[in-house]
Amino acid sequence: MNKKNKLIIILFSLFLMTGLYAYFLLSRSSFINMKEVSPVLKISAAEISEHYLEDEKKSDSMYKGKVLEIKGIIKKINFLNNRNTLILQGYNTYSNIICDIQNVNKKEFDKLELGDKINLKGICKGFLKDVIILNCVLVNK
Repeated sequence: MNKKNKLIIILFSLFLMTGLYAYFLLSRSSFINMKEVSPVLKISAAEISEHYLEDEKKSDSMYKGKVLEIKGIIKKINFLNNRNTLILQGYNTYSNIICDIQNVNKKEFDKLELGDKINLKGICKGFLKDVIILNCVLVNK
């Protein structure tokens, strides 16, 4: 084996190890058990939706990246791509709250119905016509 082939194998191995390390580091840190985290703020789905519609930049500074407890009414229940998602009614019919539910809540999630009033905790990720909340857990039904 010549020096060029050895160098390519060594570089490829380093690249692969770095990639695997980064993947495991990022995937492990992206899961947060929301049941163990206290919310920074409690707010209604209509309020947070209204704030984002009025001033997205200001709302991002107040909510984005923070653990929130949101109170709202279920407008839609989805199970798509192995993800449980709730849509809560927002301030108006054009802007809602999209809540991606952690899989640890499967039994509780299956009991939910349209129109239920619920509280959930999750991390606000911002606004894309709807407010996006990730890693949600149900606080109560």
